Amino acid sequence: MPRTPRDDLEPEILLPDTLEQQRLAAGAIDDTQYGVQVYPRHQSIGREPRMYIFNNRLNVRLRECREYNNKVNEGLLLFMMLHCDLADVREKRDKNGVLVIVDGSIVNRLVRVGCRIHMTQVKIADQYGVTRPYVNRQISILKDWYFIVNSGNGWYEFDASLCWCGNLTYCAAYREVQRVRDGLVITDGNGSVITTDVE
Repeated sequence: MPRTPRDDLEPEILLPDTLEQQRLAAGAIDDTQYGVQVYPRHQSIGREPRMYIFNNRLNVRLRECREYNNKVNEGLLLFMMLHCDLADVREKRDKNGVLVIVDGSIVNRLVRVGCRIHMTQVKIADQYGVTRPYVNRQISILKDWYFIVNSGNGWYEFDASLCWCGNLTYCAAYREVQRVRDGLVITDGNGSVITTDVE
């Protein structure tokens, strides 16, 4: 029997409905330098999908973690980030098939989140070459330091301001609605709220 769709796994995001607005939305996160772009082995360079690691924010979080003497396996962290799903959206339509538009933006259902990895701890351990208890301990540290902000049965979600796979416009929109456990407020370092707990 198929599972009932869950809204928290397919959040709604607002995307601009003109190309110029999309360009501006993508530029909204340009304050962070994303120096690492990783392509799948058979992917033509310059085309989606593309994995962005937002170096500045990731390094700040790692440095803070090191200062408190927490031993994060940065290789395992990068391995997990690089296995995030490619973001994908579906436009929301009313019962008459008309696009739903709110404040000049098209409402979209994010059917795959670009900062979420769907792998069990056993599979992560097997592919990375460590034990499952070790992966479990590392994931606990990553949760404590809000690298991983959400998780479920067989999936883990990273803070969208640290990594994203796919279109940056989707990333900018998702960062407005990303759910973060424990009520933490994540900012961009300039006082602007990036994500909050909306539950």
